[in-house]
Amino acid sequence: MKTVIFDMDGVIFDSERAVFAGWQELAEKYGFKQLEIPYRRCIGVNAAASKQIFLDFYGEDFPYDLYCREQSENYHAKYDNGNLPMKKGVRELLTALKSEGYRTAIASSTRTAVVKHQIEAAGLLSFFDCIIGGDMVEKSKPNPDIFLKAAETLGGTADGTYVIEDSYNGIRAAHAAGMIPVMVPDMLPPDEEMREKAAYILDDLSEVRKLLCTEKASGETGRMNLRKVASDAEWRMIKKLYKTAFPASERKPFWLMQIKHRQQKADIWVIENEGEFSGFAITINGGDMVLLDYFVISGEKRGLGLGGKSLRLLKDKYKDKRFFLEIESLSADADNMEERCRRKQFYLNNGMTELDVKTKLFGVEFELLGYDCDVSYAEYYSLYDGCYGRWATKHLEEIGLKHSN
Repeated sequence: MKTVIFDMDGVIFDSERAVFAGWQELAEKYGFKQLEIPYRRCIGVNAAASKQIFLDFYGEDFPYDLYCREQSENYHAKYDNGNLPMKKGVRELLTALKSEGYRTAIASSTRTAVVKHQIEAAGLLSFFDCIIGGDMVEKSKPNPDIFLKAAETLGGTADGTYVIEDSYNGIRAAHAAGMIPVMVPDMLPPDEEMREKAAYILDDLSEVRKLLCTEKASGETGRMNLRKVASDAEWRMIKKLYKTAFPASERKPFWLMQIKHRQQKADIWVIENEGEFSGFAITINGGDMVLLDYFVISGEKRGLGLGGKSLRLLKDKYKDKRFFLEIESLSADADNMEERCRRKQFYLNNGMTELDVKTKLFGVEFELLGYDCDVSYAEYYSLYDGCYGRWATKHLEEIGLKHSN
């Protein structure tokens, strides 16, 4: 079952700015300063948490309830009866999701009655299978309870559910729930934490439609996705494929690569085609260099052109970097020489060229291939040292220039 959960404010409606404008009027009227600081902290949390944020910032004597009531009255007078502006692409996205059999929910920190009223006034109620408001769970975002309740109501699984969010706390909650967080930034730009926890960061809801829906705009050639690992189930699939696709002599400890991924010294990417797991890629990152350390398409997906498409996605992901990889040397005495030749030809066919470096790592001879770049052995060594340290570099040696003979 395909399931998607939406936040409301800042995702469905352009309401975060509308609410902030109302609070700005109150700040000018009553003379309290630095409104933006507590307000930004309130994005994505429920009413009780918002009140506490204001009291912590302005002091316990701050008349929050009085101001909040006045702001609410002004807000509803202006935006009730369907006047609240919707985000661009909302209706098109919801229509496409329904036509493709997705079950959808709203999971908002706003009270349930308010959510239902606003969604119904906008003519969107029929698009949603359930609505979960902030008053239906005990703990607010970033706790995952609201998303877990929505997924359970939809009948979906956590690791197969996409969550569309604009707030930091929303992305934290979706990540904690083991779901697939998709950030569409509104008032808060993504920071390093969001780039780590969000599986996707997209500009607007039209990009979400391209991500989730098979319908294609004119000129689109396919729907492949490259995103960070987002669930325990995906880690298990990657680990299983890793062990079957690469010989033991070429495999680093999987737990070590997970650590480097969390430290942002390496990236572990899920390759999806039409929403299905199709392979993975692991890169090592350092300065202006990116080494494609492992790259594989799962066996049942091979022969469909996914390898070339995935490589192009990776190249585009690191378009401002020197992007290269190591491949088993054809001069080495190996039982899988035919496979090595085929693999090298694949990369050459996809635009890579030979670099003048040959190395030996953990006793296996490699040569380097790259996209329109030069990489010296010293730079290659420093990249490994920056990621894995002496654990790897003590097993790394240069064995000559590729074209020296």
